[in-house]
Amino acid sequence: MPNARWKIISTDFVVKLSKSMEFTTVIIVVDSVFKRAYFIPTYTMVTVENAGRLFLHHTWKLYSLSNSIVSD
Repeated sequence: MPNARWKIISTDFVVKLSKSMEFTTVIIVVDSVFKRAYFIPTYTMVTVENAGRLFLHHTWKLYSLSNSIVSD
């Protein structure tokens, strides 16, 4: 089971928050097996390209590619 870390993840965006250090949105990435999460601050108007870069910078570089990504 320890090898399954960050292989099944879910993501979601929480938008229109009060400004905190100029950020108004949080990308939440959750490990579905171990229930650990990363909260990545960003802007409301984040592009797909920039969201992908944030994902690569904050989670992929630590855990490599996931087998499954669930998002609504």
